[in-house]
Amino acid sequence: MFPQVLRLSNMSVACVEKGHTDMLAHFKSTYYDEVLQLGYTVFFPPSAHSTSALYSEGMVQQVDFLENAGDVAAKVSDWVTTVTRGRIGPVDAVTEALPAGGNAGIAVVALAFSGQWLHGFQPELTFDKGLFYTTPQERY
Repeated sequence: MFPQVLRLSNMSVACVEKGHTDMLAHFKSTYYDEVLQLGYTVFFPPSAHSTSALYSEGMVQQVDFLENAGDVAAKVSDWVTTVTRGRIGPVDAVTEALPAGGNAGIAVVALAFSGQWLHGFQPELTFDKGLFYTTPQERY
């Protein structure tokens, strides 16, 4: 399913939140209903209330990473499956992303596209390094 879990580095919560909410707003049109399913949410432990407050209402789902990691993984996977109307899921790689504790959380973007591209995919115009880090030194 996923070769690696992606992690953002050197970006503020506000920057990530704005990017994700702008993306959702752009694709909210009913034009995309049958070809694109997209959702964004964050999972935080109850102890991260100050960080949770930075997100809009309804965006944060409280979970207990330390005591119920298996339940959290299942909840994330179920959320992805629901948002994508069954086109993605179950998501087994979720357990790799779960924080070990503290106030850390995870942001999840789920996207399923089943349409035709206006312009065909051109592999020569892509690159394999982006904003996502799998470790502090290695980009995905």
